Order: sequence, then C-alpha cells, then structure tokens
Amino acid sequence: MPIERLSADDNRILDLERGAIAGHTLKVIVCDRASGAGPPIVERLRHRISERIERVPRCRQMIKPSRVGRPSWTECPGFDPADQVRRVDEPRPLDAEALRLTASRLMAERLPRDRPLWKVDVVEQLAGGGFALIVRTHHAMADGVTTMRMARELFFDQADAPAPSMPAPDVPGPSAATRLVSTAREIAGMPGTWRRELSRSGSSSPFAAQVGAKRDLAFVAAPLGRLKSMGKAVGPHVTLNDVVLAVSAGGIRRWLELRGDATEGLRAKVPVSLHNHDHDAHALGNHDSFMFVDLPVGESDPVRRLLAINAETADRKNHHDAEALDAMLRGLHETGGWGRAVERRSMDPRVFTVNISNVPGPRDEVTIFGGRMRRLLTVAEIAEMHALRISVVSACGQMFFGLCADPEVVPGLDQMASGIEAEIAELGRAAA
Repeated sequence: MPIERLSADDNRILDLERGAIAGHTLKVIVCDRASGAGPPIVERLRHRISERIERVPRCRQMIKPSRVGRPSWTECPGFDPADQVRRVDEPRPLDAEALRLTASRLMAERLPRDRPLWKVDVVEQLAGGGFALIVRTHHAMADGVTTMRMARELFFDQADAPAPSMPAPDVPGPSAATRLVSTAREIAGMPGTWRRELSRSGSSSPFAAQVGAKRDLAFVAAPLGRLKSMGKAVGPHVTLNDVVLAVSAGGIRRWLELRGDATEGLRAKVPVSLHNHDHDAHALGNHDSFMFVDLPVGESDPVRRLLAINAETADRKNHHDAEALDAMLRGLHETGGWGRAVERRSMDPRVFTVNISNVPGPRDEVTIFGGRMRRLLTVAEIAEMHALRISVVSACGQMFFGLCADPEVVPGLDQMASGIEAEIAELGRAAA
C-alpha cells in the first residue's frame, strides 16, 4: 500500500499541539431518549461504530511518525470502538452546569497519539431526560466541516450510505525551485492581500498571554431564523456570518467594560471553508483558509457595528483574499522557511486577537437511536497568545455559540456569553 502522508495543512495543525495547547475540537450532542428500554447508549454506540467504521476509514487510523518527510496515517492495530467510546462515570444525571463543567474538563484532556485521534464520552443520563455525546476530534484529522461529516456517518440514524472515498496518497509534484518561482510571482502580485490580511495593528490584545492547561467553556443559543432576519433588516447584503461577528464583538465589548478595559478595535481571524473547491467532497482532513476582519468593539450602536463589519467582509470577499492566502501558503509550505515565516506572522497577536469560526450543521432533523437531537454545542482549542476562541454552529433551528478560554487570562467567561445574548436582543430591537 502506498504511504499516505499527512497533508501540509494537517501536519502544520498537528505541530501546533505543544506545551499547554491541545489540538482537538469538542462537540456536545444533546439528544432526547427514545421511549422504551434498551441497552446503554455507550454499548449501542460502540456497536454502531463497529458496523459503520468502513464509511470513515480515517477513524480507525493513527499517526505514524517519520524520520523523513511528514508523518503518515496507518491502521491502528487491534482497533476497538470500546477504546474510543467510554461512559462518563457520574453518580447522578447531569444538569446543564454539570455538563458544561464535564465538557470543560475533557477539553483540557489530551487525545493520546497511540490511538485514532478522536474519542466520544457518553453521558447516559441528563437531568430532565435525554443523553449527551461529548465528541473530541483532533483538528489534524478533520476541520469543522469534515467533523460534521464524520458525525453523520458514525453516529446519526440514517439509511445505509456508500462509504466516502479515501483521500488520495501524495504524488510527486513540481520541483521546489519551480514552486518557489511560482509562489514568488503570486506574492509579487498580491500586495493588497498582504496589507489587508497580515499587517500588524498598533493595539494590544487583552487575550495575548501565555495560556495554561485549564479550560473554561460557555455557550449561547439563539434562533437561527431570527439572526438571519435581523441581518436582512439591516441591509440586503448583510450575511449571517456578519451578524455572528457583530454580536460576538458586542459580547467582547461588554466583557471589557465590566473590567474597565479600553474597548478599542480588535481583529478577528475568520476561517473560510474551501471544501467546495475539493474534487472529493467526502475527503477528511483540512481545507480551509482565513481572512482577518477588524471588529469595531468601540462602537456601541449594534447596527453601525454590523454595517462596519459587513463592509470589511465584503471587501475581503471581493478581493478573494481567503483563496489568495491559501494559494500563497500552499506554495510557501514546500519552499522552506518562507511558509513558516508567513504562518508565524498570521499567528501574531498584533495581527489578530480572536478566532471566530462559523460552521453549518445538519439542516434536517437528526436522531440518534430514535432520540431527537435538540442541541449541538461546539468549541475549538485556543492558541498561544490567543486565550479566547469563539466557535459557532447552526443546527436544530438554532445558532449555538461556543466560547473556549483559559480562565486565568479570561475570567468570567459566562459574563461574555451573557453579553452576546444581550447583544442579540439589542440588535433585534434596533433592526425591528
């Protein structure tokens, strides 16, 4: 069998896991429990995964280090779903706060490298009924879009479906010298992209600090249709993602004001999925780029803040900055230190303050073992000198905001979540 090495993107993300930084994302899937007795959810889920694992072969693979070139994916010897799916040992049903604390603890727990890079912790009983799956997936294995595909194939109730295609193994490409010349030409032709996306700001970030191993999580939910209608009421070209950025900026503003900190402008790193560019829509792995958007945190008027953000995102989309950055970084990855230098620049806390991502979840109703999914919560890991991250997913007719932070740097994360709720309500009133 040909060696299947990690892509440059996946390997770069794997290397980010060091010190206190883990490399996984986390999702909490909350479902009703179907009527009638049955085996424990943990047993049923292990059995389902054993039947469906061929649909997502990557989920039975582990990473094999290499002395030459990038690490590769290899079959995990003796793969057993029981090693990947475990029960949360709690003496009583968990209420919402206990579930949040459990997810916070698991977010800080590393995924072992000698097993496939995913794990599910099953909460068999929730207060008020139902159960929850706490799913961790290493970002080197899948980004937000592909994690949702993995959940659909392995966990959700569905009719039989064909297995997705495996990603193609690496094949020899142009020489390093050829790539270097091509990339240099791209850079020479895109000074505007560099200026818009990678210029340093003069303001300091309140989240630029060395992060420790503890994690705090907070969640906010709002009706999806309401957020869409608020954006359209403000302007015909205002997008749902613009609304997400605007209310997130407002929540940060309120948190800063509670602490007496200056509410200067901050910049958000906004991931942009490029999976619609892929020939194989079912391939796992990462294929996204990003753009940087200035957040007018000092603007108290929610409508003016939203319109300012819309102008920013429209400008970057018109210039195709995300695609240009993707092409530049892919070319530079193979040419030595240039690519690493640009990546270091893109992670500079003076270039951006907070990562805010928005991933579409399932549009249709989802059930697991006959129980309807009623909440889908998501968070992603923070980074060095970036102690706050906001992740958003749409599902069940709701928009779910997930906040992850180092509590030593960002105390009172629940207050920031409450601030986002207040901003949604205020924008709704202003846009009515």
